[in-house]
Amino acid sequence: MELRGSYISFPDKINSIVKIINKNEYPRNLKEDKDIIEFFRLHRNTVHNGGVHHGKKVSINYKGKSFSIEPGKPMYNESWAQSIEFIGELVDIYSNILCSISELPPEAFCYFEEDIIKLKLLDTQITDYTYSESRSDQRCYFINSLERRFDFSNKSAIIFTNHLDTLIDSRSEDVENYLYELLSMDLRDIT
Repeated sequence: MELRGSYISFPDKINSIVKIINKNEYPRNLKEDKDIIEFFRLHRNTVHNGGVHHGKKVSINYKGKSFSIEPGKPMYNESWAQSIEFIGELVDIYSNILCSISELPPEAFCYFEEDIIKLKLLDTQITDYTYSESRSDQRCYFINSLERRFDFSNKSAIIFTNHLDTLIDSRSEDVENYLYELLSMDLRDIT
């Protein structure tokens, strides 16, 4: 994909995604699906022109029926059910595209942000909690601090604290590795 300023056209976005699809994993006809996506992109864009298409005639065949967008004319569907079916088809196409991407690096969908001050503060709080005379008395304060200072949900803060308690009870001499292990754990409640 060639980046020309901050704007990336929809066709460029789709083409860049299609390039990283494992074609052997994609269960549908990719060319037909790209045509369907393009057709509905143009159909959706008529919203900006009072429902009227201002490009050249575009047609697709879908489940044995022909659909077209004519220049200077609005496009009508036979029923609302058909419009909903088209939405379902797009969801199916996009789902299959996402499931067929084999090697998507994390930086493609997220970014890494490191706040050194917050990490040091968290490390200090973990150390203080670890060496506290009475962890049970400090537990509520620690959980509340995770929520307020570090934007944890209550559930995640409790899971984090439970895991820290387990680490402390199992190997109290290895405090230096607590922060790394805690930051790399899954904070969802998997039961």
